[in-house]
Amino acid sequence: AVVSTQSTGGMKPKHKKAYVELLRKIGYLTCMVGDGYNDNDALKAADIGVSLLNSESGLAAPFYSKTRDIRSVPVILNEGRTIVAQILTIFMFTACYSVLGMFAELMMYYMFYELSEGEWIYIDLFLVMSIDLMLGYSESRETI
Repeated sequence: AVVSTQSTGGMKPKHKKAYVELLRKIGYLTCMVGDGYNDNDALKAADIGVSLLNSESGLAAPFYSKTRDIRSVPVILNEGRTIVAQILTIFMFTACYSVLGMFAELMMYYMFYELSEGEWIYIDLFLVMSIDLMLGYSESRETI
């Protein structure tokens, strides 16, 4: 929830950065939205930096929108949330697959059975990669 909002339009660039750093220091999650070069330091200092132009400030911000409108911020944040959720899901699947693969390999050694290279390639390339790709196309989420 947003506690309060305040425009920093009349501030100098160093004061914008100090303001963002102060809010972060007292425990707030900060989102800086800028549209020019003078916002670079504050965009870098914020937890979430969004540039509304693909200019110098676009290089400083982790996210940028070519639409010069504040309404693009929720869309950008939703896309970021989706990417983080997809990365976490794929990581968890890959970690579980690795642990299960280790136990399967130990069981095969115990039973004196060994998979050929072709069988390992089939398992990794077709089975695991197809599941990873499907997980990557998941829908956006409201929470991570």
